[in-house]
Amino acid sequence: MLYLISGLGADERIFGRLSLLENQEHKHLQWIPPNDNTLKEYALRLSEQVF
Repeated sequence: MLYLISGLGADERIFGRLSLLENQEHKHLQWIPPNDNTLKEYALRLSEQVF
């Protein structure tokens, strides 16, 4: 499984033309709103999308 995270100002469409993804199972992780916690806590919340 390949997990994709787009950069600032982009969404999953940025990966639309990658031939790498044609034969690869993949999932785009959606950005989540930050809160006043640490980067580690943000990463843990973001990782909830990984299956």
